[in-house]
Amino acid sequence: MTKPSPAPHILHLPDELLLQIAHDLSLATLNSLIKTCRRAFKSLTHQLYARALRDEPRRRSNGHPSLASKIGRIGSPNAVHHCMEHRPLGDEEGQVFWAECLREAAANGHADAVRRLLDAGVEPDRPSGGPIACRPIFTAAENNHLDIVEMLLAAGLQLGSPDDVRDCPLYAAMVRSPRPSMALVQMLLEKGRYPTAHITTLLYAAAGAGRADMAELMLDVGAEIDARDAEGRTPLCLAIEQGHYDTIRMLLRCGASVTNVDDSGATPLCLAVENKETNTAAVVKLLVEHGADPNERYQDGHTPLHVATNIDGGKDEIVLALLEYGADWRVTRGDWNLPPLLNAMQTCSEPCAGIQHLIDYGAASYLPHYTPGLLYWAASLGYDNIVRRYIEHVGDVEAGFVNDRQSPTRVIFRAVARGREALLKMILPFVTDVDWKSRMHGSAVTEAARIGSEASLRLVLERATRSGVEATDLRGRTALMFAAKSMSAETVSLILERCSNIHARDTSGRTALHYAVDGDNAGVVSLLLQGGLDPMAVDSAQRTPHIMGLCSANLAIIDIFYDRLPDIDVINSLSETPLIVACQGNRVQVAEELLKRGADIEVKHVPSKRTPLTIACEMGFEPLAKMLLDHGADPYIRYYGRPNIAIAASHGHTGIVKMLVEHGVPIDLTSNILQTPLIMAAKTGHAEVVDALHGADVDHADITGRSALSYAAEVKEGRTIQCLLDRGADPDLLDVQGRSPLSWAVLAGNIDGITILVDAGADIAKGDKQGHTPVGHAMRLGDEKAIKILYQKYY
Repeated sequence: MTKPSPAPHILHLPDELLLQIAHDLSLATLNSLIKTCRRAFKSLTHQLYARALRDEPRRRSNGHPSLASKIGRIGSPNAVHHCMEHRPLGDEEGQVFWAECLREAAANGHADAVRRLLDAGVEPDRPSGGPIACRPIFTAAENNHLDIVEMLLAAGLQLGSPDDVRDCPLYAAMVRSPRPSMALVQMLLEKGRYPTAHITTLLYAAAGAGRADMAELMLDVGAEIDARDAEGRTPLCLAIEQGHYDTIRMLLRCGASVTNVDDSGATPLCLAVENKETNTAAVVKLLVEHGADPNERYQDGHTPLHVATNIDGGKDEIVLALLEYGADWRVTRGDWNLPPLLNAMQTCSEPCAGIQHLIDYGAASYLPHYTPGLLYWAASLGYDNIVRRYIEHVGDVEAGFVNDRQSPTRVIFRAVARGREALLKMILPFVTDVDWKSRMHGSAVTEAARIGSEASLRLVLERATRSGVEATDLRGRTALMFAAKSMSAETVSLILERCSNIHARDTSGRTALHYAVDGDNAGVVSLLLQGGLDPMAVDSAQRTPHIMGLCSANLAIIDIFYDRLPDIDVINSLSETPLIVACQGNRVQVAEELLKRGADIEVKHVPSKRTPLTIACEMGFEPLAKMLLDHGADPYIRYYGRPNIAIAASHGHTGIVKMLVEHGVPIDLTSNILQTPLIMAAKTGHAEVVDALHGADVDHADITGRSALSYAAEVKEGRTIQCLLDRGADPDLLDVQGRSPLSWAVLAGNIDGITILVDAGADIAKGDKQGHTPVGHAMRLGDEKAIKILYQKYY
């Protein structure tokens, strides 16, 4: 076998790999490559850097990383040495180039490269075209490289005091670093001189970032703990806003004030209550324990308890914490004179633990708070005990509702929507009109039917008028339609007795009979048909209850409509027969019953041309496929040129493939493009099917000349390739393009496949009609792993 010459391909490898080669000539995975390419490698580094520097403006204009940043990130002193031969430090452009390289090397912690650059004369603090925060000492401090910071300072860099503290290396080490180093911060404090204003600003930054240890260090060196920023906030306020519990605890331990009021009138306790962080209840407790007043009033008359109950959800633990520390639930809000309990009920859309905490602490037993609004919200949220107590002590329920928006009928509607039967029983005797209608949901009767609550529906039916029974929602649906879908025939009968428009249609043209069939409610279907509803009524989708019934999963409904019109192969609006619909839903029993009634077993779904058996083979419905074959389904019918066995194989349905073979289907039955079931299974990576197709021709080729192994090489599923090789597949069989399975594996980046084929003896030097070998493909794509495998095997 003639060895391929990789020399022409070396310079097409990614620059990063070439830089690594230049840095470490003893790299184990590339030793053999270097030995066979000495002449090419001799000029490798010079050509590489000369070309890279020549192409630098074009690469930068296209958004690629600069060569300087690449060298800095790799951190190779040898790379620095080779590149300096082509880019000296002498001119301004060279200084900027190497300043950028120094910045990247410092950021990535490459001390040897930094030392090499400093020894070569690169200025330690020379701008590299970016902001101050991108200078070498800043990036080194941000990434906790203490040795590099010391190296830069030893080279003569001065820390200074920038106008903006965020441009200070100390800020980078304390705040920007993901894991701050105390040793680095202390060293920077010792080396530099920082005014008190800077130290205090750093305290703000550390508190806001949740760096408790750094904030404490700033306090130790003279930062003011209660200093106020431009908005009147202290470091404690910043820590509370961000929810940093450890920092808050440290600041309180060091004497931070809990009574500070910022320019918006908020105290630390107010900020903690309003915060949406998960640990705010613990922060509230901490602040109260350190002297915060749980009953303090803000500028608008709110107390912390009002603020906690004024936020819907997530504040239940804060409410409990404030109550435990003595918050007064009797105090009313200054502007609207609302107590916390009513405030919480108006805010929350559902019952919540915060309301229950107030009730547990006695807020519901305080009669002066039994205002009209309280009855409405308690009834709406389902607090039956408060409603009962209101009725017992006040009595006048109608007076307990403030206006039309808080009317008794609205409460009835809400109680129905939430299925609160006990509340309905309490309120209904005091309500004269239950027919209030919501434009969106209809009446209370409509809503009870919609949610499927038969008990609630019967309660409101007793007091509703015909207007309420026949009310429609926004989509024209009536209570009869909802009830027909899910409720018993007895309940539907009650609606029919009170309803005159039983033939009503919704905005989609559907009648109650459509809904009953859609809900597989056989008893109601019979009741509605007896009541005179038309089984041939057409909705906007051209569906009739008759067709829907024959396509139902309920055999009882099929019987009802079949007895009325015995056309079992009727087509619905989607061009589907009942048998097609049953097969698509894997309803074996229904499909078998339809076949017994004379359904056409070879009927095709008009848009897709699929037969019932084709559907079973594609979806993997094995019991359905067996039943269809037992009833005489033709296993040879093709779907767009593909036989059913190929369809089952391509979807990985092993059981159906075996079943079709047992029914006499040839194991190598080809499609219109000469693909066998084995090829279909291999190209989709179904190793189980490949293993089950014993006796199949493993080297059969389709019209493109590709075998099962050729397709399997593209799929990142090593078991399929190994199975085919174990069965005797030729690893060097070429397709019409002259490509081998190994070439396809390399083009697909299938490392496992490459390894298996190479171990099986595949020829890595076999080229296609364009002269590309597997090695050439790997070089062209820059696939380092593939190159490694192929060269290790070859050399």
